[in-house]
Amino acid sequence: MRILIVSTIFATASKSKIIGGAEVVASSLAQGLASRGHDILVVRAVSPSSNAFTEKTDFFSVKHVPIKNGYWPFDQRHRSAAARFLWHFRDDVGTAMPDDIIADFKPDIMHTHNISGLSTGAWRSAKNKSVPILHTLHDYYLLCPRTTMFRRQNCITLCKTCRALTQRRRIDSTLVDCVVSVSDAVLAAHRTQNIFVDCRSAVIRNSAPAALSQIAMLPIGKQVVFGFMGRPTLEKGVFHLIKEFVGNEAPAKLLVAGDISSETLTELKQIAGTKNIEFLGFVDTAQFLAQIHVLIVPSLWQEPLSIAVLEAQRAGRPVIGSRRGGIPEAIGSDKNGWLFDPGNLGTLTKIIRDLCSDPEKITEKALRSKSASHVLLEDEFVNSYERLLLDEVGRSSK
Repeated sequence: MRILIVSTIFATASKSKIIGGAEVVASSLAQGLASRGHDILVVRAVSPSSNAFTEKTDFFSVKHVPIKNGYWPFDQRHRSAAARFLWHFRDDVGTAMPDDIIADFKPDIMHTHNISGLSTGAWRSAKNKSVPILHTLHDYYLLCPRTTMFRRQNCITLCKTCRALTQRRRIDSTLVDCVVSVSDAVLAAHRTQNIFVDCRSAVIRNSAPAALSQIAMLPIGKQVVFGFMGRPTLEKGVFHLIKEFVGNEAPAKLLVAGDISSETLTELKQIAGTKNIEFLGFVDTAQFLAQIHVLIVPSLWQEPLSIAVLEAQRAGRPVIGSRRGGIPEAIGSDKNGWLFDPGNLGTLTKIIRDLCSDPEKITEKALRSKSASHVLLEDEFVNSYERLLLDEVGRSSK
């Protein structure tokens, strides 16, 4: 197959920064498919002030395409509400992908991941050339300009602003031939809004590297070490976590890994007080997991599927996760971890206190987590996508 993969962020030698798990998934899938002999071309976005260029990797070429909008949205700079509204309006209207990309590559199928900035104009370009489309849902971009459906609390319905700024992309969703969701929860959220109701669909949960299983189990000494790994933002629940951890009186340590602004760090340290909480900044995943006994995923938003959960389980680190979005699906079973409702203050503290007083419970679930059958290996993950892509190409050729 000739597969055109579209992902707004895609790590290369010249553009190595990634924002979240979706980019990791797109990269590993592209490499996996290329290693099986498929011809891959990746299209990723760059800032509107950049020039278009092509970068070659060991497996495929990556075309860097400047977005046609007012600014690059991932540089963390503060913009006015008016500027943000205008950016999202332009993104919803979208622009077609440069004609030469599809015309020159002649793909059998287009596979899109996160497309904020590139917009659903990519889908229109594919349909104009009769190229079938498979789209993977990693977030709520088609429903919410912020992609999270969270604004200090979870959005139950689409507000007027979200409806106005996602009107075109929701219409364009009918162009997709097959949709893949990282969890049942995310697919259900879209179908509740009448998106992808009649579209062919599949749920393929993300994989975790087999190498993580080689991480040695960490003996439990005088204290249990808990960990948080990810973006330390409000919706990720890190503020909630630290407030609950402060309420625990049993001997325990909390390690917080992830890039964090100085302003947020100061605020979190004030909440932490003198508790045994250490902020590590960015840390390699394997290095971080080797230091903890239990991972905590305290998300307040309806997180589509936490890759951190799958990685922790592969390493034999059981997870305490919130009952939000696809997190329960990622944990898989109460035999693999613990679930709590972040809306009920004190429930997370109770679990932490209970595990500190009886750490044997951690050891039992650590062994079950490591052998959890629902956590796909990378080959199984690529197999699942390869079958779907081949099926869609076969359908389009009939």
